[in-house]
Amino acid sequence: MRRRTEPVSPAKPITREPFRRTVFIRKTESDRAPQALWDIICRGSHVVLIVDAPDEGFSIYGDRVVSWNDPDVTIDGMIYVWPEQSADVQQLFEP
Repeated sequence: MRRRTEPVSPAKPITREPFRRTVFIRKTESDRAPQALWDIICRGSHVVLIVDAPDEGFSIYGDRVVSWNDPDVTIDGMIYVWPEQSADVQQLFEP
């Protein structure tokens, strides 16, 4: 006798915006971005991949590439001075 299987659920995950992945590049393991910058990055990303040794290959894993070099933060090739341009950085991570 065959066992009956349960019906497939019609429910689907609901996403309100596209899935956002950020690659965060730091120079050394002890290099830390300011907490306010880190909070902006985490709130505006679904996934954050942290790498210590950047190369071109890492960029394929993210929609955005961010690197921290105190006091500059580089996002997708554009350089922003932190914290003077924090409002501009925040806009980039808003949904």
